[in-house]
Amino acid sequence: MDHVKNYFNAYPVSNQCFETSDRLLFHNIQDALEHAEVLNDKKVIPYKRVTPVKKGIEKQKSTKRKAGSLIIKMEAAKTEDELKSLLPKNEKRKSVLATYNKRLQSLQAAEQSVETIKI
Repeated sequence: MDHVKNYFNAYPVSNQCFETSDRLLFHNIQDALEHAEVLNDKKVIPYKRVTPVKKGIEKQKSTKRKAGSLIIKMEAAKTEDELKSLLPKNEKRKSVLATYNKRLQSLQAAEQSVETIKI
């Protein structure tokens, strides 16, 4: 059974594997069945991961949280310079870029509508 645990550790995205009677492990059932044909008992045992890997999901949630807090900060920015300093250089998330552009337009419109008074 340790070799099955080792398999799942070696292949963290795999949620199942198949073992033949000679203790070889395979990614898909067809390969295991073909190999089992040459064995005496032709037996294939399926194994499933107890807990599927959630690393991708956790990363996605973390990214959404970071984008959410960045969007809130952008919406609260009072100047163009402050807004520009918040935007990461290689930002590609559409929601963040849309918020940035919307807030930038808002700040520029507010700046144009303010009349300057000379004293």
